[in-house]
Parts: sequence; C-alpha cells; structure tokens
Amino acid sequence: MVQRDVTMVSVKMASSVYTMSKRSARVTFTDKIATFGGTMGLFTGTSFIGLVEILFWIKRVLKRVVCISRPVLKH
Repeated sequence: MVQRDVTMVSVKMASSVYTMSKRSARVTFTDKIATFGGTMGLFTGTSFIGLVEILFWIKRVLKRVVCISRPVLKH
C-alpha cells in the first residue's frame, strides 16, 4: 500500500487585526547607469567611463576632419 506524504501548517496570530503593506521597487537614474555599466563590463569588457572616452575621441577626430575640409575665408 502506497501512502502520500501529508504536511499540515497551522498559523496562529495574536490578533485578528494586521497591517498590510505594499513595496514597490524604485529604480533611480544612478541605478540605471550602474546596471548599464555592469552589463557592458560583463558582456563586452568595457566600462562606462571607457565608452565615454571612446565617444570623446571620436568627436575630437570628427571635429578635426571637419575643420580641415572646410575652406578658410579671407577678408
């Protein structure tokens, strides 16, 4: 004969009145930046500061190229 396992749980409270609370997760801007930086570091090996530095150098090179290709106007 096969018997089933039976578990009984009894919860007793000191009072029938209780307070219900609700929690909601807030994600701040700093949390988003940290999550993005952590994901970049995990999957590509780059840091957020490294990405900002790469964008800085690309902007600098493009600015130099545009200034060289623009003709100089003489008065």
